[in-house]
Amino acid sequence: MKKKILVPSMVADLVRQGLLTMEGVRFTQRSACPSCQGVLQGYDYRRKRFATLVEDETARDIQVIVKRFVCRSCGGVSMADAPFYPATRHGAPVVDFALVLSRLVSYREASRVLAHCHIEMDWGTIRHYATRGFPPAATFPLYGVPVPLSLLYLSILGLQIDKGGSIVGTEALAACRLPPAHGALFQLVGLSEDRDERNKQEKEKDRIS
Repeated sequence: MKKKILVPSMVADLVRQGLLTMEGVRFTQRSACPSCQGVLQGYDYRRKRFATLVEDETARDIQVIVKRFVCRSCGGVSMADAPFYPATRHGAPVVDFALVLSRLVSYREASRVLAHCHIEMDWGTIRHYATRGFPPAATFPLYGVPVPLSLLYLSILGLQIDKGGSIVGTEALAACRLPPAHGALFQLVGLSEDRDERNKQEKEKDRIS
């Protein structure tokens, strides 16, 4: 009998919450041109799909906003630092989850487990990613499901959003650090405190005005 992974609803909801946290997050930072290390100038913004969630049989893309830059020296165009592996159509935590599962079960079963976690990804895409040689992700066995730490960290941020405010790209990058997310949780604590202070200041400005 082929191995199967059972997905408790708690795990599925946690993954869903983590991915919803990424909706509309803006990534706007890059230190230098990746080609010549020249000075960068803002160019425009592009939307990128981070994941496709399926809820009540309806699929919708979770999108992030990534700034593009043009180099003043060589004229090359580059993207802000964002949690994506090169030439992939999904955010790094989603790719990590698919690859972790594919090392334990068949590609079709991995696709089924992702579907139970509200993630749409066909088995052919998983097989393609498995040939790319991406580094293994740090995971945590949650009720028998090996969940990437990046998704767990995003879910923590999502719980904080429920209390008010929104996250910024630096927080998302800390959660999705590549590869594994050693120390990212401690960074999230500091970044979250900065966000709480920022939101507090914004609320105070609104009250005064």
